[in-house]
Amino acid sequence: MMLAAHYNLRPIVDLLFELLPLDRAVDDLLRLACRYTIDRHMLDGDNAFYFFAQGLNGKQTSDNPILYEVYEFHHECQTFDELISIQNDNNAMCMHALLVNERIFRQHGDIAIYFDLFEKQCDYYHDNQLFHRCLQLRIHAYQLIRRVQNDSYDQRRWHDNKFYSLVKDLQNMLRQSGVVPVDSLVIIFNWIFDQNMIVSTFLQLNLLKIVICVSIYSVVQN
Repeated sequence: MMLAAHYNLRPIVDLLFELLPLDRAVDDLLRLACRYTIDRHMLDGDNAFYFFAQGLNGKQTSDNPILYEVYEFHHECQTFDELISIQNDNNAMCMHALLVNERIFRQHGDIAIYFDLFEKQCDYYHDNQLFHRCLQLRIHAYQLIRRVQNDSYDQRRWHDNKFYSLVKDLQNMLRQSGVVPVDSLVIIFNWIFDQNMIVSTFLQLNLLKIVICVSIYSVVQN
């Protein structure tokens, strides 16, 4: 079905959607819709909307969705009317895709797919110099990965490989505005100490520079 969807063979997708177990078919369609919405090399708004709409029929809805600042307090669309109301709002559709991506990750724990999609959104934020949004999304994603996968090998590998991106976001924010969110620094240092993480000397020095700059700025402001 994913192959048929990729080549826009919608009649075959419809047929397979009827034949395959609903949960499996819906997740595949929704993942593809997320990619068509977020991946700048595969943008396809029409197919994304179509697959998101198909997915509405196969998921459990929530009466009280949790609203996160990282998703700009959007919630995953629960009805077709909600979905069509954001169809022409690229940012709202991206938030919807990120929320769908997170829900599927919570259910199945597919860290590679989850990680790839939110990183592509981070790339968009970075290209538009929205460094605070990069940091927000990465911290939220990391906290979620820790909760879902606990101390698994994939989670530890993600931690080791991607910690650099968090530090880079902090540096970019510091260069752009002269300030960084102190609560983000606290979260990052807690991760290091909680997991006895081995951080390279290079990253340690960069974190130290950021802390010093923040401290100096606070003194000057006071």
